[in-house]
Amino acid sequence: MTEAQKKDSVLFCVNGIWNDPDNVMAWTDRAEDYCENRGIRCKRFEPETNWTFRRMPWHLGKYANMAALMFQTTSQQRRFVLAHSFGCEIVLRAVDLSGLDFEVVILVQGAVTSDCARNRINHLLATNRVKRFVVTWSQNDSMLKLARFWPPWDFVLRPLGLVGPRNVAIELRTGAIQWHQHRHSTMWHGDNFHGTMNMVFDECGFTA
Repeated sequence: MTEAQKKDSVLFCVNGIWNDPDNVMAWTDRAEDYCENRGIRCKRFEPETNWTFRRMPWHLGKYANMAALMFQTTSQQRRFVLAHSFGCEIVLRAVDLSGLDFEVVILVQGAVTSDCARNRINHLLATNRVKRFVVTWSQNDSMLKLARFWPPWDFVLRPLGLVGPRNVAIELRTGAIQWHQHRHSTMWHGDNFHGTMNMVFDECGFTA
């Protein structure tokens, strides 16, 4: 990637729901520092930390609209997105709402259905709104295992972050990374964070 392309690139980071910035430094804070130190602009979207696990589905429209507005009001034209957990559902809706085009969208342990005909992945690929998706999943994600049996999340019987993408229409533009060594959030812990961000930079082409 040329220096001009870097200057015209932005990585949006959208977290889940239990990343409390008053506790340990949130992964989005670390990602912002990581990107800025390497010449990539980073913008964070962090849903309110006072959500409850049961109430979250009814806030989807509100937060998707807010994220779409953030996408629309950023001057850079090369857009990349990194989302984790429930943030993946927000991002899929927000990208659709924004009316913009995106280079790469990376969904880490997505708390959303794995059926790509239902979760908007196929639609966003078919309309060329997203050039490429990258999905991570792990059979050891105990949080997503629990969510399947916790109303109102029990409709997501096969979460994307637990089983990987299903019914993918354009496989060449959808990458799936199995990392069973991780649970729901361990990819952000300690030294794992740098390995995760190295993967993100590789997938986005920032290191090329």
